[in-house]
Amino acid sequence: MWFVFAANSPEHAALFQSGWFIESLISQTLIVHMIRTRKVPFIQSRASLPVLLSTGAACVFALVFPFTSWGHSLGLVSLPWNYFPWLVLTLAAYCVVTQVAKGMFIRRFATWL
Repeated sequence: MWFVFAANSPEHAALFQSGWFIESLISQTLIVHMIRTRKVPFIQSRASLPVLLSTGAACVFALVFPFTSWGHSLGLVSLPWNYFPWLVLTLAAYCVVTQVAKGMFIRRFATWL
């Protein structure tokens, strides 16, 4: 948001906060799947249906909320559509880095949480 969308001034604070809200909520939801198993989540291991549904609902909420009047009343703004490819790229990178760190931990300590 800071560099790509120039949301780096007080006038663009709402844009930065809206993007940060979506990215942080989805990334923290994804971490549940990333650390719950030694395996690669979604590919080698799938969570239970309640976990998938609740985390999916949280992600949908995060994506939709800034576009609603309730979100606007809290100071969030609708994001430009070109934000979302960057979001996908950022979240994918986050998952890859987390998976690599998890693999390093498992190799080092021969165990997982």
